[in-house]
Amino acid sequence: MSIFRVLTSALSYYSNHGYTDQTTLNQYTNSLKAAIVYYLMRPKAKNPRDLLQSSFDRFLKKSTLRKKEINNIYTDLSRELHKRQAATDELIKYRKEESILQVLRRFVGWATSIPKGGIKDIDKVKEKDAIRKEIFELPLVESRIINDQTRKMESNLNELIAIDNGAIAAKWHSQWRTPDYNYREPHKSIDVDADIFVIRNSWAHKDGLIKEINGYTDDRELPGQLPNCKCVYHYLYKLTDLPKEMLTKKGLSLTK
Repeated sequence: MSIFRVLTSALSYYSNHGYTDQTTLNQYTNSLKAAIVYYLMRPKAKNPRDLLQSSFDRFLKKSTLRKKEINNIYTDLSRELHKRQAATDELIKYRKEESILQVLRRFVGWATSIPKGGIKDIDKVKEKDAIRKEIFELPLVESRIINDQTRKMESNLNELIAIDNGAIAAKWHSQWRTPDYNYREPHKSIDVDADIFVIRNSWAHKDGLIKEINGYTDDRELPGQLPNCKCVYHYLYKLTDLPKEMLTKKGLSLTK
């Protein structure tokens, strides 16, 4: 039975009879839960794993790396994909469980508030929409989870590729200028201040050519790591890309 039919039957019963006994309430609650689970099990055009795989494939296709260079680190890149697919599955599973509990909680709260004998003038359409709202908002929530995990995946892929290609530092770029983007003020400040972070154990760091002023990239969260963060790193590869105050005497001598 559909969610709509279960709720129609339940609202009709309680508007006419009110909360009479726990057995009847349990029967309606169990029927509603079964209908929700059935609804959520419907096949989709593309599952979250497929969507992340498509994003991964597009990322590699757009990459400026040659095929041989990609193959050298493909195991690390694919490991990041699989990690994000697993995380997405878990987050969506937990969100579905939360939504089911929320709907059942709303229903039980509503049903037990109706006195014995019922209330004839209940707006059933309004109540029905309020109770099932959480479930029908799930596709949007799932989309947000997938988009967030995709950004996290791409941020980590960029880091893996940058380090493999000899990046020595990174500059934080916030999307705070994007209209309607709910950016984090500290991230905007890092962007505006143009702070540059050293990549620990990069070739330049190991050779004593650069020094950290603002810290290391592994001392802080990555761009895109926090929920719904759209920041990215711009990676720097040459000593001349850095301000002079970040270069040691040895490093400065190599830039003359």
